[in-house]
Amino acid sequence: MKQKVTITRTDAGATTAFMSSAYEWSKNYPSWDQALDEAVDLQLLNKVESAAAKMMPPGISLPRQCQDRHSGSDRSRLQLHERTAAVGAFG
Repeated sequence: MKQKVTITRTDAGATTAFMSSAYEWSKNYPSWDQALDEAVDLQLLNKVESAAAKMMPPGISLPRQCQDRHSGSDRSRLQLHERTAAVGAFG
């Protein structure tokens, strides 16, 4: 199953959201660097992409698609939400 992943830089830090057909997982970070480091750890970005993304201004998102290869321990770092119509803007 494919999942959409969006990493968004905000004025206050960053947010990472995983979206599947039934659920959305998300996590807020106090800094953009922490979000990018965890994305590399979860193999959502490679180190070159992460280094380039560090120069992006707030408000910019990094949309990604990945296979459902993330373990339960990866997801346990994120907050689980049932997907609703309000999340439809992501896909």
